[in-house]
Amino acid sequence: MPKSTNVNNRLSQLLWCVPALALLAGCDPDAGKGNRTISTDTSRTTPTDPRPLNNDRMTPSKSTDTPRSAVAQQKRILGLSVNGEPIEALIYGDGPDCVLILATIHGDEDAGTPLVWELSKQLIDRRDLWAGRRVVLMPLTNPDGMAAQTRGNVNGVDLNRNYPARNFQPSAKHGPAPLSEPESMAIDRALREYRPNRIVSIHQPLRYGSECVDYDGPAEDLAIAMSRHAPIPVKRIGSRPGSLGSYAGVTLGIPIITLELPKDAKGLDAATLWDDYGQMLLAAISFPESPVVNAGSR
Repeated sequence: MPKSTNVNNRLSQLLWCVPALALLAGCDPDAGKGNRTISTDTSRTTPTDPRPLNNDRMTPSKSTDTPRSAVAQQKRILGLSVNGEPIEALIYGDGPDCVLILATIHGDEDAGTPLVWELSKQLIDRRDLWAGRRVVLMPLTNPDGMAAQTRGNVNGVDLNRNYPARNFQPSAKHGPAPLSEPESMAIDRALREYRPNRIVSIHQPLRYGSECVDYDGPAEDLAIAMSRHAPIPVKRIGSRPGSLGSYAGVTLGIPIITLELPKDAKGLDAATLWDDYGQMLLAAISFPESPVVNAGSR
């Protein structure tokens, strides 16, 4: 059986389980709102895809920390990688102001993953940090690439060049078409469903001394606000062909930050990463307000 069929079957099984889990937990956030539908088709799609979507509800996190954490955090599987690994989103709050924070779109730039997981712990303990907002975290968007320590996914595609931006350029490394890869489809799904007001994508540069707070779209003020909390300068790199920055920032007009952490952030433990860069993420969540200084620092 082809790998794509196995992936589709696994995704269908996972998504069919979600409504049952939600009913068992007494959780139906869509009650009274009509059917919010989500596609289980892993073939290429676009933000203007007219096809109807299937039922899929948010479910409480399976976290066993405390009963409170199960209420505070909701978990969804937005898609599967080429190798069938789940690409998860953690959701906090349901306010009208939404921020999306994602990490490790390049598999070998993975310092953002423990940093975002640490942020998730902070948000469980500090509901005031997301009061009146919705925070959507995607801690690991390229699981196969991270496992193999490669920039691209299993197909060798750079997932940060695979979006339907106006400047998309098809190639072996960018993909034959926008959203040709299941991982980039999962990120696009988050954009379409949650419609974030701002986005932070965490990377690491290839060279030492190249760390910066890059931005696309109307995000200069957000970049400045984040840079105040770490010795990382604001630097406008430019919209790369087919990048998430080009798509979200230029094509869709959503303020987006590409946070290039220092190269030597790779391998640091979560507590150290949080102490060094956690306030930058809190600034993005609370923008345009100032974050609570030293909130949850260790």
